[in-house]
Amino acid sequence: MKYFIDEAGTIYAYEDDGSQDEFIGNKRPVTAKEVDAILNPPPTSEEVIAMAELRRTELLAEAQSTISNWQSKLLLGIINDAEKASLIAWLAYIDALNAVDTTKPNWPVPPSV
Repeated sequence: MKYFIDEAGTIYAYEDDGSQDEFIGNKRPVTAKEVDAILNPPPTSEEVIAMAELRRTELLAEAQSTISNWQSKLLLGIINDAEKASLIAWLAYIDALNAVDTTKPNWPVPPSV
C-alpha cells in the first residue's frame, strides 16, 4: 500500500500496483509510520493521569479484597502472627498506593500472599 493525505487531513491508501493512481490527485504522500502516528496519537497527559487513577483504583480494590478476611479475624481476636504480619504489610502497600503521584506513577510492589 501507498498512503496519501489531503489538505483536510484525510488519509487515503492505494494499491502499490498503480491501478488507483488516478485517484491520487494533489494529495501528499505519507509513510506508513506517519499514518500510524496520525491514526494512533500518543495519549494526552490527562489520559495518562486518568489511566493511572483507574489502575490505582483497581489495585486498591484488589488489596482491600485480599485483607478483608484478616481484618475480620483481627476484629474477632482470632488472627495468628503470620496473618497479622501479612495484614500489616498489605496495609503499608495500600498506604503506598494512595501516595502514588498519578502524573508520574511509580507503582509499589504488592506483598506476597
